[in-house]
Amino acid sequence: MVNPANAHMVRLPISKADLGEWTRLVNAIADFDQTGEKYTPTLLEEELEAPGVDQDLDTLAIFDGDRMVAYGQLQVTDGLRDGYAKAIFGGGVDPVYRRRGLGAEVIAWLFKRGSAKAAEKHPGIPTLASMWIHHPGSVDEILALNNGFVRARYFADMSLNFDVWEPPAGFEIGAPPRPDARAVEFLPKQHGEATRHAHNEAFADHWGSTSRTKENWESVVLGSVAFRPQLSRIAIKPELSTELSTELSTDNPDAVLPDDAVDAYVLATEYQDKELYISTVGTRRRARGKGLATELLVESLKQAQREGFVKAELGVDSASPTGANAIYARIGFRVVRTSVVMERLLT
Repeated sequence: MVNPANAHMVRLPISKADLGEWTRLVNAIADFDQTGEKYTPTLLEEELEAPGVDQDLDTLAIFDGDRMVAYGQLQVTDGLRDGYAKAIFGGGVDPVYRRRGLGAEVIAWLFKRGSAKAAEKHPGIPTLASMWIHHPGSVDEILALNNGFVRARYFADMSLNFDVWEPPAGFEIGAPPRPDARAVEFLPKQHGEATRHAHNEAFADHWGSTSRTKENWESVVLGSVAFRPQLSRIAIKPELSTELSTELSTDNPDAVLPDDAVDAYVLATEYQDKELYISTVGTRRRARGKGLATELLVESLKQAQREGFVKAELGVDSASPTGANAIYARIGFRVVRTSVVMERLLT
């Protein structure tokens, strides 16, 4: 229901013409709520054009005159999670316009559209709605609780500053190459599909994860303007011959790895200038316990430090089944904020 005080406001889908105003709103929310999630118009345009997103039906902008004061966006994943379809709710309200019922209006729209889209995409399958709350106890969390959501999982945002960071023992800058080193720079054309297969296996036992399709992987992950392949690393399984490793070079862009070739990987992005964000770290079950995640992540960080990056950040499941929290802490990351994922079953 629309608050009568907001009846004069205009409600429209988000279009490319709105990118500048949408960027202003998203970044104003990030500054006020101290989420650290700043965007550029190009990054938001990618979200509008992501596979499976219908701009006209899956986005909402509320305008007070020319000012976008609230927004909502919906994504329904292609894959199922534990037998459920997954509807991801996103949105926010201009800090100046809060406590006027706009958040309740956006979430009501998300419920309606989320239920309809999930039924179209996964008929007969129950649907879980998911919301990411950056600060437990915030007005966003109160809104979610008031709308039937419960706290499902906590995540830690971790950070390190390159001006004081030193690689852990065994990985020091200038140290001779280790005989067991396996880190290889990520080459999208040659390594992309094999890394997707590794990712889908590595995250099959992670809470909240759904399988990535080839289209989604190539568009949302590898195709993002924020993706930095030169700062990303993979480990190829040792059984592959030296000849194959040599063949898979930038001189032969048509050569690709077999689907089961990647043991572990680290994918890096740069959303803000000279701020590294480690978007994904994964290791296949067969290769866990061998220190590959540490090796690949340290090599990525060292390269970023050489290129003048000022800090690195990542997010981690507080109950990660692989013990990732402890790995990141040993490398030098420290927790800077805690987030919570809220969930409820859609009827």
